Amino acid sequence: MHCRPQFVYQIPQSLFYIVVTDTSHHFYFSKQDGNAYWQLSDLRDAYQLDIDALMKNVNFDELGLLFAKTRGLDIQKDRKRQRDDDDVVEEEKVAQTKTVKPEVKSKSEVKSKSEVKLKSEVKDDDDLVGNEDAGTSSPVEKIEVAEKIENVRRGIVSGYSSSEEEEEQEEEQFETADSRQDFITLLDQFSSQISPFDNWDIVEDSLVDELTTHSAFHAIQTKKEKEAIFKDWLGNREKMNKQKEEIVSNQNGIFPTQKLLLLSFLQNHKEEVKKSFYQTFYTSHYLELNKFDQITTAEKEDLFRSYKLFLNNFSKFEKEYKKKTKTSDNVKVLKFKEFLNKRLVLNEKEEIEQEKFSNNDQVSSHFDNWIKLLNHYNVDLDVAQDEMNFLLGDEKRLKCYLDHFNRH
Repeated sequence: MHCRPQFVYQIPQSLFYIVVTDTSHHFYFSKQDGNAYWQLSDLRDAYQLDIDALMKNVNFDELGLLFAKTRGLDIQKDRKRQRDDDDVVEEEKVAQTKTVKPEVKSKSEVKSKSEVKLKSEVKDDDDLVGNEDAGTSSPVEKIEVAEKIENVRRGIVSGYSSSEEEEEQEEEQFETADSRQDFITLLDQFSSQISPFDNWDIVEDSLVDELTTHSAFHAIQTKKEKEAIFKDWLGNREKMNKQKEEIVSNQNGIFPTQKLLLLSFLQNHKEEVKKSFYQTFYTSHYLELNKFDQITTAEKEDLFRSYKLFLNNFSKFEKEYKKKTKTSDNVKVLKFKEFLNKRLVLNEKEEIEQEKFSNNDQVSSHFDNWIKLLNHYNVDLDVAQDEMNFLLGDEKRLKCYLDHFNRH
C-alpha cells in the first residue's frame, strides 16, 4: 500500500507530530531526530514516553476533522446541505402525518438489506452473524456472513482490494516521482536559506521547524532519500546559476552582481538599517530579501551588519568633521571622491585605448546607467561592491564616476 501525507497535526507541548495520509492512515513523526513511527508503542519504546500524558494534549476534535477531510468532508457543502434541509422540514412533517401502508418484505429482501449493512460497517461481528431476523439463520449463511466480515476487516486494514493493490503498484512509480518533485519544490522555496556548502544534516537541523510543517517533507520517509534528492537539487541549482552568470556576463558584463543589488536595496532603506536588527528588518522585507537567492542567509546578515556599522560610523565621523573644520561642503561627496581617486586608477594605456562612456541614455535610471558605466570601464569587483558606493544617492554617485573618468 502506498500513501502520501496530506495533513500535519502538531501535538501541543511536545516535539511530535501526527501525520494524516491521503488514505486516512496516520503515523507519528519526531521533530527531534526526524524519525517516523506507525505505532504508539514504538514511540513509547523509542523515547520512554508516557503515552497517556502525551495523548491528553491531543485535541481529538481537530484531529478528527483532518481524518474526515481525507475521506472527502467538505464543510462548505455540508453547511449548504443543512440549509437546504431546513427548507424542507415542514414538507417532511406533513409527509409523516400521512397514513402509509406497511410494506411486507420477503426473506430475500431482508437478506439483501443485511448485506448492505455489512458493507457499510454499521454492525459488529456478533450482531451480523447472530441476527436471525436478518436472513442468516442457517449455518451455511452464518459462515458466508462471517467470511464477508473477514473480507471487510481485511479491506479496512489494507485500505484496498486485491485488484486495487495491483493498480496501485502500477501507479506507485508515478506517485514516487510526484513526491520527489514536491520535495524539490519545497527546497526551492527555502533556497535563499540554504548554502551550497552545507550538507543535508546541517540544512535539516537549521530549517527543521519550517520543513516539518509541510507534507512534502514527510512524503520522503527516509533520511537517505532526502539526502540523495538534496544532493541532486544542489548540483542542478549550481549548474543553473553558472549558466545564468555566463549569459549575463556575455551580454552585459559582470555587473550587476547580487551583492551589489542587495547593497542598493539596503541603501534604499538606510534609515531603517541604521536603527534595526537584522531579524526585525528581515521580518519587514523577507519577500524582497528572499529574491537574492545566490546569497546565503548568513551572508545577507553579515552584509547587513557591516553596512549598518559603516553608516553609523560615517554619521559620527561626519558630525565630528564638520564641527572640527567648520566646513559647509558636502562631506559625503568629498570623501567619496577621495575614495575614487585612491581606488579607481587607469594606467596610461587604458586611458588611450578606452573610449569615453556616453551617458546619453535618458530613459534608464541613474542606477542602471552606473551599472553600464561599471561594465564599460571594467571596474574591479572589489571597487564596485565597496560600501562607499552606497554612501551617496544614485544620481550623485553616477556624477562622481563620470567626473572622475572625464578628468583622465
